[in-house]
Amino acid sequence: MEQLFDGVLPHDMRWSIVYSATMAPKVLGHSMPQGSLGVVDHDLIRRTYDAGYFRFDPFYRFWRDERQGGVFRLSDISNMDQGDAAYLSGFVPMTKFEDDVALICPIDTDTAVALTLERCRVFSTQEMAVLKAGYAPLAALVRSHWRMTGPQAKSPAPQAGLPPLTYPEATAGFLPGALTPKEREIVHLSFAGFDNRAIAQRLGVTIGTVKNHKKRLYAKVDVTSERELFSLFLGYLMGVEPSELGA
Repeated sequence: MEQLFDGVLPHDMRWSIVYSATMAPKVLGHSMPQGSLGVVDHDLIRRTYDAGYFRFDPFYRFWRDERQGGVFRLSDISNMDQGDAAYLSGFVPMTKFEDDVALICPIDTDTAVALTLERCRVFSTQEMAVLKAGYAPLAALVRSHWRMTGPQAKSPAPQAGLPPLTYPEATAGFLPGALTPKEREIVHLSFAGFDNRAIAQRLGVTIGTVKNHKKRLYAKVDVTSERELFSLFLGYLMGVEPSELGA
């Protein structure tokens, strides 16, 4: 389905995702078209999304809250008050894309299929107009396709029932009782994409102090790196016990 845009509108990555009011998002397709810039590890992005970062997906929350179809830029529907700043400064930079547009096609009051295009340069006003002009026939095609393949697309997802989650809520509930307020703040900033220097600047401390805080918190939770700590965080998002992750 996501291949409809090949040769019509240049893009560097495409997704087709089922959003639901009662289920976690289900990725139907995810790929980079031939000739894309190819500057990202799209398999890593897919694994990170499926492993729990989908709970921060602004498009997912937008569908759950608004149940509205149409053509939307990520920047237009993001809500900084809901914690999207962390998603935009953490997960999005990992993708190295400058623009992210979703065509959200409602199937019924519960379900929508989103066709998302990502690109390393911003979609122009003219290109957005092309997407909006083609939205109605595309949405009809998606609904027709859904009627033929819907049962397969709607098979239960392993993350069924996990609702959208704001970033502040997630980091506040991570490892309850294990971290000091300062350590928790450092975890929050680290997962939001800030390096040690940027964290030190925001907290008004030295880089060495940040490193010492990280060393102590790693020892508390029995990990040796930020990657292992992030694995624990993803497990927390999915409701998985640390022992089940092998971290």
